[in-house]
Formats: sequence, structure tokens, C-alpha cells
Amino acid sequence: MAKDPLLHDAKKFILETKQISISALQRYLQIGFMRATRMMEQLEKEGFISKADKHLKREILGDKWWQDHLYTKWSWNILFI
Repeated sequence: MAKDPLLHDAKKFILETKQISISALQRYLQIGFMRATRMMEQLEKEGFISKADKHLKREILGDKWWQDHLYTKWSWNILFI
């Protein structure tokens, strides 16, 4: 499966809003149901979010890694400006 070009935006949205649902991704990214579903599956495979529990709730697993990654990327950009 090819990586979706909007995956970065989806991760950022999830971290900022703490909303982890297909419908939230659809509304925010203005994409269809199938694409949002594939993105959620991709985020699960990457370990960024958990699988849905029996109440269809998910957890953000990649929160710490993603924040570290953003700060590191930001730090490098500052050094080269």
C-alpha cells in the first residue's frame, strides 16, 4: 500500500484535536469514506493509533514519537535558515 500524501496532515489533526475517527478525518481533510478508512488502517499499521476496542474507541500511541519527530525536524530547520 502506497503512503497517502495527506497522512502527515491526518497525524497532525489527530494530535491537535485528539479526535480519532474516520468521520473526523473525512470532515477535516475533505476526503471520502474509503480513503479515510485506508488512512486509519495505515495509522494502525504504523503504530500511531491503537486498534478500536470493544467500544470503538482508539488511543494515540505515537504521540510521544510524533512530537519528538516534529521538534527535531523544526530544530533542524532553524539551524539551516
